[in-house]
Amino acid sequence: MGWKWTVSRRIGCGFGAVLILLVVGGILAYTGVVRTVQTSREEVYGNSLEALLAESDADHLAWNTHLNALLTDPNVTTLQADARPMLVHFGTMAEQSGARGS
Repeated sequence: MGWKWTVSRRIGCGFGAVLILLVVGGILAYTGVVRTVQTSREEVYGNSLEALLAESDADHLAWNTHLNALLTDPNVTTLQADARPMLVHFGTMAEQSGARGS
């Protein structure tokens, strides 16, 4: 089992193996960073949608509260909330999604 390689050939192969490992590690690190950035962008977009939906839900609940007061409280004679659907956020979302009634 004798190695017939010279010292310089052994050093060259070792250097080449380390260089290949370094390149593979760099490629894996780059793809990991790209994937992390992409995932964080998706999370930020999802959080903004969730905040928008929560705001719309709060606006809709406030509008329902005003409507409920108009229908159940005899002292309330006018609707205190805006009745035009395009001026409230929930109405603009319904218009954009095509859910407008006929």
